Amino acid sequence: MEVSELPYDLTIYLAHRDDYADFLTATDEEASVVWHRRQGDYTDKADLLERTEAAYGRTQAALNVLDIEGGGPLTEAKALVGRIRSFYDMDEIPDSAWEEYKAARSRYVTAARESLAAH
Repeated sequence: MEVSELPYDLTIYLAHRDDYADFLTATDEEASVVWHRRQGDYTDKADLLERTEAAYGRTQAALNVLDIEGGGPLTEAKALVGRIRSFYDMDEIPDSAWEEYKAARSRYVTAARESLAAH
């Protein structure tokens, strides 16, 4: 059975699930780039810039999908992006900031699950 043949509610559920998962994957990727950047793992500045821009852009693109949809875990998604983006402005990232990021990630996952359960 192709997706276009699925019942409407299931099609919407699967689309939302994929959007929510894509966003989570993008934010995990961007946070990983930030982590490795702070650890000094990227020694080539061009490579660092390319990785940062790609991760940033992927997160923003995934957030834009949620923003256009509205509702769902949008508030939690914006908070998670805010946590990640704050890392760019910090000279040093304290452990508490990573813990706050993890908590924001957890809140997003919970909100996404609740939104999907409502389908």
